[in-house]
Amino acid sequence: MRTRVAAAAAFLLAASAVAAPLKLDWQCGKNSIVKDNLLIVSVPRDDKKAGTEMARAEIDLAPYLGRMVEIRVKCTGFDMTKAAQAHHGSKLMLHYKDLDTGLDQWPQAGTVLGTFKDREIRLRDYIASKRIDKAQLSFGIQFAAGTFIMDLSTLEIAAVELKGGEIYRVKNP
Repeated sequence: MRTRVAAAAAFLLAASAVAAPLKLDWQCGKNSIVKDNLLIVSVPRDDKKAGTEMARAEIDLAPYLGRMVEIRVKCTGFDMTKAAQAHHGSKLMLHYKDLDTGLDQWPQAGTVLGTFKDREIRLRDYIASKRIDKAQLSFGIQFAAGTFIMDLSTLEIAAVELKGGEIYRVKNP
């Protein structure tokens, strides 16, 4: 058991060493703001517009073309409600267009509900495209309500590989 714990600790240290922190220029909406290294998005329960608020930032995915990428960040939520459809709700989502196929790609992390503190949210996607248009990272709430907070100091990106059923972070390009 000690060997597993030591191996896990070594893996976590190695993983944090290869992840690249993301410093992005966030474009906020009327109910979102960047303050003290936090991105705060809020949608009141009585929002007549069906509860949608997103902050967006351009992100360079060129070094990750043909690779699996992982974006992770710690988030806090207050009274996050469930959306009617599973792909709506809290959002950590990429958007890019494959210039070879013309198809838009919208990979996203799973939604989170309720009230929680410092939960790590992960988005993984294999970027099979050889050429993509500008990529955008979105964070927010879609067709739901609550307050969703991203700790920007923990936002990072890394290439990952699957080996023997386990996911390993690899040195960034």
